[in-house]
Amino acid sequence: MRDNAPVSTITASAATADFAWTLLTLALFAGWTFWIGSSHEAWFDEAQAWLLARDSTPYQLLVERVRYEGSPGLWHLILWTAIRCGLPYSLLFLISGSFAVAGAALILTKAPFPRWLRTGAICSYFFAYQFAAVARSYAADLLLVPLAACFFPGRFEKPWRYAFVLGLIANLNAHGFVAAGALGVEWAWQASWRSWRRKRLPTWHVAGALAVTAFMGLCALATAWQPADNYYIRAEHSNILGTFTEILRAAFIDRILVFSTARPGGLDAAAGLALSIAAFLSLLQLILRGRYVAAGFTPLAAVLIFSVTTYASLWHGGLLFLFMLFGVWINWPEGKGSVHRDASIALATVFVIQAAQAGATGLWDRTHVFSPGREAAQIMAEVREASPQVRIAAYGYLAFSAQPWLPSNPFANYHNGSVTPAYIVWRRDETWDPFGSETMWRELLRQNPDMIVASAPALTADRAAMIEIACQNGYAVDKALAGELHWRGWRFASDDLLILQHRPCV
Repeated sequence: MRDNAPVSTITASAATADFAWTLLTLALFAGWTFWIGSSHEAWFDEAQAWLLARDSTPYQLLVERVRYEGSPGLWHLILWTAIRCGLPYSLLFLISGSFAVAGAALILTKAPFPRWLRTGAICSYFFAYQFAAVARSYAADLLLVPLAACFFPGRFEKPWRYAFVLGLIANLNAHGFVAAGALGVEWAWQASWRSWRRKRLPTWHVAGALAVTAFMGLCALATAWQPADNYYIRAEHSNILGTFTEILRAAFIDRILVFSTARPGGLDAAAGLALSIAAFLSLLQLILRGRYVAAGFTPLAAVLIFSVTTYASLWHGGLLFLFMLFGVWINWPEGKGSVHRDASIALATVFVIQAAQAGATGLWDRTHVFSPGREAAQIMAEVREASPQVRIAAYGYLAFSAQPWLPSNPFANYHNGSVTPAYIVWRRDETWDPFGSETMWRELLRQNPDMIVASAPALTADRAAMIEIACQNGYAVDKALAGELHWRGWRFASDDLLILQHRPCV
């Protein structure tokens, strides 16, 4: 009976099944994303952006303060708007999660890949955990990069939407800026080439859209331009090859023992690098044989060059991952035979390993403390309620993860106890050192505060010796608040906070 069914009936049935699959997959993804996000404890980087948005006007954000953060200010404006609309800090995950779900919807409905690869893409580590749960500017890239891929084929017929999306990507973060800049240059070159071949100027709407992209790029550059007295952002990559391999592993496969909780090393890391290189070359082959070689290749090159020469952390691998997905997306329809097969195998390998890591990290986040800022804030609030004149001091910038849970700065040793700023000011002339040192620790103890909230990592490698120094000065650890930053299922860094009080050491 099926063989005799009309083509229109078969097509309609297939469309209905595809719609049902899409809806179910998206619903499961959304459920996972918000379930994990609701238990994630925001750490310092999330808190810093929130505090800047909370305690600044738009002018202060874009003209004065974001410049010290090393990125443009679009994410801060998104937070500024959400805060003014009444969103509490406890629901910050709704912003990043919503971007992830919207981006996943685009991939499931618009990406040219087979259904199983579309499903795998949204289960990858950056979609299913890192950028969805950890609310930073990269969350918006989960939506905007797929949106750019959707708009790319019609960038000459309907240029304004593509222009606007590129401009938004440029205003999110530094790595997005260089990638969007590369795509903008490619678009301008293609427009010039088409005009030369046709012996006429670009149409006014293409020229106008390119001007809009350029203007938005200049706005991003102006807000992110680094001041000479910035204390934090420094270009200090001395090992270019090491950074290159690290960013490749971070983007694709960092190890093969996916459920190990140990930092990757030795043969495990080497195998991950080998698989990452193989995946990268397979996907690059598809791009280089596609119709849009420059648009697929240049953003990858821009992100890699910026990473190895200027600045990169593990999570910046997610931008390389997303722009690789963009390049494969726009060139996929042109791929054939072995090129498609090799790219499909590469994507499947990356997606399966990353999905396992996203699941392991997400489940860990449900049952462990990522950052103890809220606990520290509750302790400070209770102490202040009992003794309003109590003097609380901060040591190490991670202590500021408590600030969004409090109405104003509680630390007596930060800007002389002024209620503002509650965020870290990254200027060289600041007397409070956010990274800490033994000299600063001893000086703080001599100031004799009633309570100290200390970032354990800032106590240097010999934490026991620093605590012993505190004991000698009449301070004991009252509470140790555990926190761990996890990356793909392994412990990336400590986020412990120590609460020290005036009392004899036991």
